Amino acid sequence: MVINWALVTCLVIGFFAWSGLARGWWKEAITTVFLAILVFLLQQPDWALGLIDGLNSLISTIWGIIPASLQTLISDTLETFLGISAASSTPQISATDPGAWVIILIVVVAASTLIGRYSFNNKPTALGAFFGALMGGLNGFLVLNLVREYLDGRALPGQTPQTDEITMVGASAFGSASSTITLQATNLPSVTLLDSAIPWLVIGGGVLLAIAAFTTRVVIEKNKEGGTRINSKKLPPFYSAPPPAKKPKNVEEVIDKLFK
Repeated sequence: MVINWALVTCLVIGFFAWSGLARGWWKEAITTVFLAILVFLLQQPDWALGLIDGLNSLISTIWGIIPASLQTLISDTLETFLGISAASSTPQISATDPGAWVIILIVVVAASTLIGRYSFNNKPTALGAFFGALMGGLNGFLVLNLVREYLDGRALPGQTPQTDEITMVGASAFGSASSTITLQATNLPSVTLLDSAIPWLVIGGGVLLAIAAFTTRVVIEKNKEGGTRINSKKLPPFYSAPPPAKKPKNVEEVIDKLFK
């Protein structure tokens, strides 16, 4: 099966941009921050390996608590659907397995989406929706390129960098990307997410967005007693505030409001 990568890119970016149009810039920024962390882990394989080792230690601890009657079923399910090996009877994530990283990517995107969804229900303004669409398209681009890098495997922990193929100062130390991946995709661009300064631009942008998302949502306020408190429910800019509640005009409206 041959996949036209250019067509897939347009579809994925379009889907994420459409989603960002409804979610607004702040909720898309949360997703961008999470994706920037994954880009950082690709750029720093030792950090990625440390993260996987920590997750495996956590899995081993939890595994020891699970009843033995459920361990076999859970182990077979994880190995079949998530690519998590069950060596030594304990499921472990392989840092060199592309499928495991794709699953991590899916979990990260889902988690960031849920965080944005349950943070607040306000609708974005026209400008907020526009910025959301732009950032949503960027997130789609990052997701697709992360999938490509995971399937290509050249930047995963344990891979040997091909330093003899570096042609520019500051370029990625992982060598040139292959023109095809496991899915037999065609028309892949020669420039990838890990080339030159691109990953550090993404990481730096993620840091700035994390600061912007935090400062526009959390504010330190002074109370009447002169003390301070943290307000984590501030409405970010470019989101419309809900209309003020209407005061009931008569007894019937009061009763309807109580039992509605």
